[in-house]
Amino acid sequence: MTKTIRKVVLILIVAVSLLTGCGRTNTDHGTSTSQVTAEGTLANVAATETPLYGAFEAGWQASLGSGGSFPPPPLILPTPLGKGAAALSTPNWNCANVTASGDLSDPDDDGIPANGRFAGTCTITKTGLGTLSWNLNFTVQDTNNNDPLSGLKTNGSISWELKDKWEVKWTASEHSVQRSSLSYKLVYKGGWEYTDYIDPNQSGAMSYDLSGNWTPDNQNINFAHVWSDGGTIQMHGKVSSSGDCTANADFGFEVHFNKNGCADRGQMQYSGNDCSGRVCDASVSWSSCNGPYSSSGGCR
Repeated sequence: MTKTIRKVVLILIVAVSLLTGCGRTNTDHGTSTSQVTAEGTLANVAATETPLYGAFEAGWQASLGSGGSFPPPPLILPTPLGKGAAALSTPNWNCANVTASGDLSDPDDDGIPANGRFAGTCTITKTGLGTLSWNLNFTVQDTNNNDPLSGLKTNGSISWELKDKWEVKWTASEHSVQRSSLSYKLVYKGGWEYTDYIDPNQSGAMSYDLSGNWTPDNQNINFAHVWSDGGTIQMHGKVSSSGDCTANADFGFEVHFNKNGCADRGQMQYSGNDCSGRVCDASVSWSSCNGPYSSSGGCR
């Protein structure tokens, strides 16, 4: 993978980690007077993508464990923030300049507004890192205000910026999570754009169009924890990147996570063109957290 792809993908994982570590955790439902906050709402949105990035990361690790015949998925993101970024505590950010509008009521107390919009900037300054900004222009809607497990719909953009160094912008053209029987129907469409202020040649972007299902092992757990308490994600769709790495891929995968967040079994298929222009058609599978891994195909 090129430097740009490494940076953008890990930022994705870190961004999700930052958001899912903040906000309100609901264990009591039905408080009709509840209102949500920007931090809590975005934590719920980011949580719904946790299995997606976990699946891509697991597929990449499995490819390494099987000898690397499976090409690097374009959505595996290392980051300029480094691993220490996950320790940043989002509730300590200054979000006084974020404006919340629309219907912010939360009748089912699931941390998702009836139909709210959040716009503005949060900031935090960390010694040795600098000033980070979190720029919001996002709409979030509860799919059923009377059901705390029903899901959400959202669209808009969120940008993470390290002043004078880089910016990563996430634009969700469609992001819907809707409960259907024992699983959630997922539709994720959008893109990520990385801008390197120091070296513009490192800038790049990626887009995605994915759909599938998430089936939690525990059907009755609080919505905020449905995504990290174990379950199976099935997804298929397209991912493409541009910039110093131009590539495209069709993905299909099914990955199960245990309660500890380990991908203890899974399989993933990939076909497309990698950053070097090679034609790729490969698959990888595994049956425990630490392998053994089985792979076939590759790039030519």
